[in-house]
Amino acid sequence: MARRVAHTKHFKISKLLTEKIRLMGPGDVLPTIDELKSRYKCSQATITQALDRLRFRGLIERPSGKMRLVVAQDGLAPRFQLNLIRPLWPSPDFDSITNRIYEMGLKEHFGFGLHVYSDGKRLNIEQALKDADAGLIIGDRSISEAQIEAINGSRKPIVFLREKPREVLRAGSVWVDDEVVGKLATKHLLDLGHKRIAVMLSEPYNPSSTTRLEGWRSAMTRARIPNIDSLVADCSVPSGTEAIGGSYERLCKWLDKHPMDFTAIFCVGWTGALAALHAFRERGIRVPDQMSVITYASESPLCNYSAPPLTTLQIDLERYTREALRIVEESIAAASEVSRNVLIKPDLVVRESTARPRR
Repeated sequence: MARRVAHTKHFKISKLLTEKIRLMGPGDVLPTIDELKSRYKCSQATITQALDRLRFRGLIERPSGKMRLVVAQDGLAPRFQLNLIRPLWPSPDFDSITNRIYEMGLKEHFGFGLHVYSDGKRLNIEQALKDADAGLIIGDRSISEAQIEAINGSRKPIVFLREKPREVLRAGSVWVDDEVVGKLATKHLLDLGHKRIAVMLSEPYNPSSTTRLEGWRSAMTRARIPNIDSLVADCSVPSGTEAIGGSYERLCKWLDKHPMDFTAIFCVGWTGALAALHAFRERGIRVPDQMSVITYASESPLCNYSAPPLTTLQIDLERYTREALRIVEESIAAASEVSRNVLIKPDLVVRESTARPRR
């Protein structure tokens, strides 16, 4: 059973660091991550989560052009407080979105809070919005009748960073159509001439990944490709597990048991794509000569530097976050909910990991 956030190690470390920061001055440099790992005897992921909590609270910052985190400078009081409401399970896509919102919001003098939930069905909307002027909800698509009632009855603006449930009337949304992501990725490979196209899941089960999988399935069915279930490589890792290493191990086991009857693979997350490149390289399978690889990468710069650089579906993350913050500002200024919904379309960025299959 998932632990409450207050009982997690990263939460406890964030409280200890808060006490240390209170004894430091603005601009003072924090210890390095390696130093903090040694001091608190924990993993890099735990330290990163603890530091993220402090950044969201505005206690620490990374000055432009600098590598080290420092105690935040005294500045203008926040114009209003915005709570980010997200699931406990890790997601590189969610991390990219929340970090960009944090960075952009600070420039506009937003204050931030972070509310993390382990079970979407038990999420208390009123508690999540406590002491905040507005909320951004990211993550789980499941929603209860009580949550719908709380959102529709809330006096505080709420914006979904995903497709908004139809029953929710008083909220805005900014979202990416993940089914279209799966369809476009598969269509690119089909247009190149591939027929047997595998799909790989790599991260803990989450709605975005499973919806991209359905997009792949829809495109393959429409192309009348038979026996597609055998092409699903479910290499998802448990929550809290490092996705690249964990999915690499599971993919290697899957490849050992399945025939190499496919010439391309759609990795629903970039963590899986990096794992797949490594697994294929170890087996002497050349990308893209013998295997084409495509992935969704939000806006991860890592895909430019993989070997070979990865063909991706990605979004304009700056526009994504700007639209979300704009809906919040408009709602607060109007003293009413702005129920505006913005769909962000993914773009295909062709690099060197996809090519026509060898005849």
